[in-house]
Amino acid sequence: GAVLDAARQAGIETREVPVLSGPCDELYVASTLKSFAPVATLDGAKLAATGPIGALVRAALAQLVQREC
Repeated sequence: GAVLDAARQAGIETREVPVLSGPCDELYVASTLKSFAPVATLDGAKLAATGPIGALVRAALAQLVQREC
């Protein structure tokens, strides 16, 4: 999808894996409706709102949308 394409274009290594439990430094969900959003908690553990990788992906996605739309 567009989020993974944008991340890869920004030089960020990406993986698509099922998330069953932590630990995670940063975790995001992507969809057509919500675009790209951080996951607030996983297994009751609070996660960072938006970390440095998320900020890079968000910026890369915004650039991709500007170019493509």
